[in-house]
Amino acid sequence: MRSVKVRMDGPHAGYLRAGRRLPHGQVVRTVQSGELVPVSAVGDGSSLHEKTIALPATTGQSAILVAGSIVDLYVSAKQTAATGDTDYQEPKLLISGVLVARISTPASGLGAGTTDDSVQVQIPDAQVSAVLAAVNKGAKVDLVPAAGSPVRGGS
Repeated sequence: MRSVKVRMDGPHAGYLRAGRRLPHGQVVRTVQSGELVPVSAVGDGSSLHEKTIALPATTGQSAILVAGSIVDLYVSAKQTAATGDTDYQEPKLLISGVLVARISTPASGLGAGTTDDSVQVQIPDAQVSAVLAAVNKGAKVDLVPAAGSPVRGGS
């Protein structure tokens, strides 16, 4: 890393500044050669043991959740009833305390690429395969906001 002089319009608190102590932690995302280093690129490293996964979401879930919400992830396995109809088992808690990274809603217009809501969540590495297996088997996924978690229209 080397120090360079730059002129920035507006606030520049989001970047590491020469002459100030470096924050404790480690680089948690790629920083290209010549790029100014954003403060957000340095962290405690906990996110290095997580993967961000997009999960299908109901309109109700994507309407209330916000980036930064903490949720419990429940799955209801798909099953075929005796009548041949599709049914779901009772929901089971798969992971608690999951961070919502981003909400994606359907794009509209020419060339729109998505048709369903999804919620991107950060899943611990050790749980990624269980989450993907549930989704790939058609399980219903419910994201339940934890008590006190930030949500749209409330606290």
